[in-house]
Amino acid sequence: MLRLDTPREGKVRERRPGESTDQLSEPLRTYAEEAKLVMRRPPIVSYTMYALQATEYAQEQGAFEPFHRGVYKAYWEHGKDLGDLDVIGEVSVEYGLDWSELGDRLRSGHYEETVMGPVQGGHGTRHPGQTRVPHRQVPVHRRTSIPRLPAGDGPRAKGGRRFPA
Repeated sequence: MLRLDTPREGKVRERRPGESTDQLSEPLRTYAEEAKLVMRRPPIVSYTMYALQATEYAQEQGAFEPFHRGVYKAYWEHGKDLGDLDVIGEVSVEYGLDWSELGDRLRSGHYEETVMGPVQGGHGTRHPGQTRVPHRQVPVHRRTSIPRLPAGDGPRAKGGRRFPA
């Protein structure tokens, strides 16, 4: 999920009622258990622009699904900061992407317009007071929010607010 109010350095995550350092609050705890996902609330809300842009690159390389899962694991299972280019680099190398090329593209903002397009115009226009871009509003091949539970008949995580039509 792209939170437009998250600074590049991220921000400290405040613990929610019923949450511990290694367990989510309800209903996410149950959703994760039913989906057989490991989810631990990371200590920081990451700046996810790099992860979203890197996912665009992975899509171009035909590696969307494995890379997306790798980013998910880095954040939710291992608590890594997705706003750190070194973390994105580790995941990209692990899933066979060319980090030299991808790193250059991330530093240059090559994919910023692609990621921000749904926010800045057309169907995804951001309205005053809205701070998140829900993945439901992004075309299917651009569903790059972090996190999302797998598609299917199982439980779903509830995320950002819908934009008015």
